[in-house]
Amino acid sequence: MAIIKCKMCGGDLNYVEGSSIAECEYCGTLQTIPKADDEKKLTLFARAGRLRAACEFDKAAGIYESIVADFPEEAEAYWGLVLCAYGIEYVDDPATGKKIPTCHRTCTVSVMDDDNFDQAVENADAVAKNVYREEAKVIDRLQQSIIAVAEKEEPYDIFICYKETDDITKSRTEDSSLAQDIYTELIKEDYRVFFSRVTLRDKAGSEYEPYIYAALSSAKVMLAIGTKYDYYDAIWVKNEWSRYLQMMAKDNTKHLIPCYKGIDAYDMPKEFKNLQGLNMGELTFFKNLISNVERFASQKKTKSSEADTGINTANAETAALIKRMFIFLEDMDWQSALEYCERILDIDPECSRAYLGKLMVELKVSNEKEFSGLADPFDENSNYKKAIRFGDAKLRSTLEGYITAIKERNQKKVDEERIAREKVKERLYKVRQKLQAVKGTVCAGGSHTVGLRSDGKVVATGQNYYDRCNVSDWHDIAAISAGYGHTVGLRSDGSVVAVGDNDDRQCNVSDWRDIVAISAGYYHTVGLRSDGSVVAVGYNYHGECDVSDWRDIVAISATYGHTVGLCSDGRVVAVGDNKDGQCNVSDWTDIVAISAGNRHTVGLRSDGRVVAVGSNECGRCDVSNFKLFNDLDNLEEEKRLAREKRIKEERIAREKRIEEERIALEKKKEMERVAEQRRREGLCPYCGGTFKGLFTKKCSNCGKPKDY
Repeated sequence: MAIIKCKMCGGDLNYVEGSSIAECEYCGTLQTIPKADDEKKLTLFARAGRLRAACEFDKAAGIYESIVADFPEEAEAYWGLVLCAYGIEYVDDPATGKKIPTCHRTCTVSVMDDDNFDQAVENADAVAKNVYREEAKVIDRLQQSIIAVAEKEEPYDIFICYKETDDITKSRTEDSSLAQDIYTELIKEDYRVFFSRVTLRDKAGSEYEPYIYAALSSAKVMLAIGTKYDYYDAIWVKNEWSRYLQMMAKDNTKHLIPCYKGIDAYDMPKEFKNLQGLNMGELTFFKNLISNVERFASQKKTKSSEADTGINTANAETAALIKRMFIFLEDMDWQSALEYCERILDIDPECSRAYLGKLMVELKVSNEKEFSGLADPFDENSNYKKAIRFGDAKLRSTLEGYITAIKERNQKKVDEERIAREKVKERLYKVRQKLQAVKGTVCAGGSHTVGLRSDGKVVATGQNYYDRCNVSDWHDIAAISAGYGHTVGLRSDGSVVAVGDNDDRQCNVSDWRDIVAISAGYYHTVGLRSDGSVVAVGYNYHGECDVSDWRDIVAISATYGHTVGLCSDGRVVAVGDNKDGQCNVSDWTDIVAISAGNRHTVGLRSDGRVVAVGSNECGRCDVSNFKLFNDLDNLEEEKRLAREKRIKEERIAREKRIEEERIALEKKKEMERVAEQRRREGLCPYCGGTFKGLFTKKCSNCGKPKDY
């Protein structure tokens, strides 16, 4: 029996041969199914179903169209076209757990009036026809509820279409940042702009469609932002601009302006080929953008003298006071501005501009544009809350835009710092892998040498004063370090052992736990815990053991009079003797490995170069020409570019294959049509020649016998 997939959850359906409906045992949905009379047709249905479930409605519709072409009486193919036209996705109902439709492509035409719905019903049997009608009623009611919400929305002038999050890195795209800048400029020009990052921030994902539909329907201009073909081709981005193009075909007052950067015409959707685009990389971009928007968008509100100052009061007495208030703000005469704010509020207690003035005084902002430069958002400020409470939509949008910009900027900084830390951690891991090519290692102390075998045992040789070489009974050791007169070992369970000189208690490590790295100085011992904190015991004359406040450390190194730590973000810290400047490492960045010498400190950067501070006696700090390995950044960048190139090539190959299949299918259908026409005319279906012969008729041109 052929496999038919559930169009709600994608599970395999159990169906009775010849039946037009089936119930899914996984999601419990009663649904119509295609006729199981052709394996190729069912394969196409499965492919279309996967695309539709992924909300690739246009691609799915293309496959349903090909099914209709070959099987014009297949009701389920027409129903598939209906689901694609209205962007129907089946989701779980949190109340019942059953699958219910949600709409991503609201249309003004009822499902009941759709031509494909008529064809589905016409070609269905009585049982399937009833199921189609019931499903159509549910979708129609959903459509009406969306339209009802949309009708309450104020009209928009401009719709900004862009990709918010990169599918691979999961970080905010450059397109989103560019869209934010454009949004900020447009609201300054008094336009009402749909920008999903701001407009939909208080909405759940399932509630987006009414507001998107309202904005698409009312906006006279769409700005399609793109820095990559993949971003333009992303499901929801394409859903928006393709719907808008359909609206443009019926309304010549609508205009779509592609805004691109860093790509050429070949990376633009083919649907944009007749549209005039704007290059966001040009210095004149914003000037050109505003010029184009002014041509197409609805006329800006006529600004009266009252509007120039943004007066939001019915009392004309406050007009002059508000003007004076803003003049005082421009002069940064905060006290006078505050006094006028209070005078205005005595006349009109609900004057939003007065509360705005008080907010500006409190934040020391002399003009509104300075809001976006503030270090912290001000949405919890009481004067801000009153300003938006009593203000109009424009004031609310403007202030909320500034707050969003501040939060975005701060979050971007946090994200950049986090990414930088993660990047350094990744580099550190790779470099340490490179540097630790073998399991075994050796370490030289004051007058002795210690070796760690690959089986976890330790050997030592040299002067054995203080029993510093008595390590033969050590086992399960993961790391070793030798000081001047003592030896330290780190066990794989995180505990530490030590032998040798203990006059300064440098061997008092038996109570250490959860240690991941050790380093023995001359007369002190340092340990790194798995949580990034550091412990130390022993001689502390120079402060070399003052490490209790260190955090987020990933590597340590101890020597005669100082101790050095490497932070996870690539910074370096140091404590102890600094008479030769060996602790002057606070300005080091991007470090992946460290080592403390007797009177100097050395650091290895992620690009393979080495830095050093401290005494340069005998040239010990002359490391500027060291280059230990190639830049890992360049390697990673090459890998990233190669990966992007491969993805693009695979996409192009996939699109080429689909196009070739489509052309081959059309060619085959055309050949069949021509052959049938020739048969009706009594000609050879293969070449169009005439037949000859009394009994066995053959084509006079190609010689093939007549087969009809």
